[in-house]
Amino acid sequence: MVQINFGVSSYSRHSPGVPLRERTMNIPEEGSLSLKIPCSDRYLDVCEVNPEIWNKNEICFKLKEDHSHHLHDIQLRWIEERKEWAAIWHEEWSECDFSVDENEIGPYGLDDYCKNMLSKAYGVCKENLLCDISTINPSELEKIAFPGKN
Repeated sequence: MVQINFGVSSYSRHSPGVPLRERTMNIPEEGSLSLKIPCSDRYLDVCEVNPEIWNKNEICFKLKEDHSHHLHDIQLRWIEERKEWAAIWHEEWSECDFSVDENEIGPYGLDDYCKNMLSKAYGVCKENLLCDISTINPSELEKIAFPGKN
């Protein structure tokens, strides 16, 4: 099992009596991940999205906003032990004490939309690749995107 630690939310850090708990997620090292991301109905048109590379192993892109004042995004993370990218649905909202609470749901395998976001983030044309982009590590994606750099 691979464990991802998302840290402690602002709510649990600043709310008296609330235990400090780190938000973690266990990801199996083997087996397929579900492709049924629950928020896929909130995907924006690919042209409207600018995925951000937070660090070499993490990419984030926003989803359509709803009327609940929750912010939703998808985080794509390279899971070295699995040799593939995983999608994690992240949401955050404001609590009554003005702190922000957060939650993550997943992991999921990359559906076509997430693969398009990965491709867009690295500036790689996934149709020209010899294998599924979700199995290409960040260093290799950089080499493909910028062949003379390395």
